[in-house]
Amino acid sequence: MRRRVLVLDGSLGVQIQRSPASAGGNVDMLNITRPDVVAAIHRSYLDAGADIIETNTFNSNAISQQEYAMEHRVEELNRRGVAIARAETQHAEELDPSRPRFVAGSMGPTPVAVSLPDEVDSPAYRAVDFDTLAEAARQQSEALLRAGVDLIILETCFDALNIKAQLSGIRHALDSLQSDIPLIVSVTLSDASGRLLSGHTLDAVLAIVKEFRPDAVGFNCGSGPDFLARHVRELADKSPFPIIFYPNAGLPDRMGNYSLTPEAFVDTVKPLLDDGLLNIVGGCCGTTPQHIALLSETARKASTCR
Repeated sequence: MRRRVLVLDGSLGVQIQRSPASAGGNVDMLNITRPDVVAAIHRSYLDAGADIIETNTFNSNAISQQEYAMEHRVEELNRRGVAIARAETQHAEELDPSRPRFVAGSMGPTPVAVSLPDEVDSPAYRAVDFDTLAEAARQQSEALLRAGVDLIILETCFDALNIKAQLSGIRHALDSLQSDIPLIVSVTLSDASGRLLSGHTLDAVLAIVKEFRPDAVGFNCGSGPDFLARHVRELADKSPFPIIFYPNAGLPDRMGNYSLTPEAFVDTVKPLLDDGLLNIVGGCCGTTPQHIALLSETARKASTCR
């Protein structure tokens, strides 16, 4: 990041949904049942120029896997997810040893929130508590670390208390295993006000993450780059951390198709690159290898980064 802008991969979940593979909604299970499908998607992004690929482990935690009665296989899901990604990065480096490729352990926010009520008739009820969420994050991050990831990305965060709980668990794992790999936090905004779904502001998020010493903080998902660009600029003014930015390719229509072409997507991100505001850039929902290929070409021309 000190030398150049790094390129992250694009959508994994949407690409899986468009593949012939079926996992009954639990796409992380494909690490076990169809590793070839996951590997092919990783390979397509590496071929497109990505420096970093994310493991197919967004929901590979005990809380998310309870829905499928798969919480007892969290270790295996993460281990296999990392192995698939690592094999592809090693192959890419053998073909082109001019630059390293990195495996990022993907950790999602889980479908539950510490801040938000889960029942309309019981506003004090929460589907999860702080300690349970922290423990789930510790278990998953330890599995990712033991499997050999190069960095961890806690992403699509929509509740600031979830962030604090999960970072507590991740930091515990890092300290327990004496690991100093990079830790990245990426949040998703719920509306034009720039707040999380839980109502927390960007200032609140920065205050929370500071004690956990992240190596980058930024935005993903939520909307397209045009909607999020001004929030990236606000973050650049307020944050002491390098910035990661990987938005959606616009918003989906009724058929689930995303609106921004690779050209339109990159045209909107380019001013942020030109101004040296981004350190890691990629794509979230709806972005394809074509989006990442054009983004990679543009990012490599960026002469400076924050």
